[in-house]
Amino acid sequence: MDELWTATKMLSPNESVGLQAENFLYAPSLFMNAFLKIINACLMHSFLPNDMLEVNIILIIKKKGLDVNNSSNYRPIAIATTASKIVEHLILHKYGDKIRAGSWEFGYKKKLGTELGVFALKSIVYHYNNNNCKVYAFFLDASKAFDNVVHGKLFLKLYKKGIPVVVIKLFYYWCKTQRFRINWGNGRSREFSVQKSVRQEGVLSPYLFNFYMDDLGKQLSLSNLGCKVGCTATNNIWYADDLCFLAPSIYALQKLIDMCANYMLEHNINFNAKKTVCMLFTVGKKSVIDYPVLWLYNTSLVWDTSFNYLGFNIATGKKHNDHLEIEKRLREIRVGSNMLATRFSKTSELVKVSIFRTYFSTLYCLGLWIPGTAKMNNSAKVALNNCYRKLFGIRNMVSMSELFVNHGLVTWGAMRRRAAYSLLTRVTDNSNVIIQALYYCNSFHLNPIFKEICSVLY
Repeated sequence: MDELWTATKMLSPNESVGLQAENFLYAPSLFMNAFLKIINACLMHSFLPNDMLEVNIILIIKKKGLDVNNSSNYRPIAIATTASKIVEHLILHKYGDKIRAGSWEFGYKKKLGTELGVFALKSIVYHYNNNNCKVYAFFLDASKAFDNVVHGKLFLKLYKKGIPVVVIKLFYYWCKTQRFRINWGNGRSREFSVQKSVRQEGVLSPYLFNFYMDDLGKQLSLSNLGCKVGCTATNNIWYADDLCFLAPSIYALQKLIDMCANYMLEHNINFNAKKTVCMLFTVGKKSVIDYPVLWLYNTSLVWDTSFNYLGFNIATGKKHNDHLEIEKRLREIRVGSNMLATRFSKTSELVKVSIFRTYFSTLYCLGLWIPGTAKMNNSAKVALNNCYRKLFGIRNMVSMSELFVNHGLVTWGAMRRRAAYSLLTRVTDNSNVIIQALYYCNSFHLNPIFKEICSVLY
């Protein structure tokens, strides 16, 4: 019963089919006892009621400005029943450790995430560049990866990992009998089933996909190819279906790509050619770089000098600064300030403070920023202050720090210190093998990220 209450408390207040999360969170004990008996009976008989298996799919445009008449520009989001989400939370709580991916996976783990994934990538490159060695990088984006998971291969992997047969049989019934409907405006499609995939936005879906691809990470790490920090293999970094391979030689990188291609072919995973690129992080500045040819299947890969990895702009160059990423975030601040000033100009001061705190209390991956120059850092401070001026109608030549403090808002300097301290504490107190190898290596004190953190905090 305790596990059921724990799983219920983990529910998010998102929209669900049928009963909502609040109906279970505030349900009486008599109802929860009956629901627990239903779940146990479902496990014993590998069966789930039809009402629990209903899934509605809504389509969301991936990015503004894309062609709304092209189906590939939409992201399908599956909205399941609250009861099925509770069952998924129970299974994850009970067997989550058995299906957890290796150290190369930075997604859906405590004290990890996109910021630590980008930190690992940049730190590995800095480590090799500081030792006068170039790094070849390969960024792979799997095309509709969650939709291409083959159920039979997934169930076999679960069985070999020691997941009880009753749970696997429940998964099998769940996948084969689950019915989907697509919501479009006020209309709904007919019911249909799917023969493969783990649905988007499912509680277990990202964990099952990471587990489905985990054997590839093991093969790459044990291949003795690509980048290493000390004795730790750092040749592949993952965040769900966003993969990054790193190698100090073109031969090693091509071998890693070939291993990936074979695994993807065996497991029915396709790649997105538009989001798959290679990069070369060189030592020193070269005016002309002769890029070698790399192949994925029969497709020659594209080389680029910058790439948006996990939402962060990674750029090559001698100077380890993030001017492209910072400029992008500053544009977002300016656009956001104009939008907020237009829409909320007549609201009360209390509402404006709340809105400003919601939109600008932090910036994505701020702890990783290396401005390069004091001018770039000052530009970010000015952009934030101007945003405040526009929203509150404050004239120039007024102390912004005092106004920020009076309203209980975080100034630019405090925001940077908080982000830097947060990143440093997660790096120093982290059980991930790759993060530990980077932190304890001899060249960590030469890491530009660490130097920038020290200059911000001390």
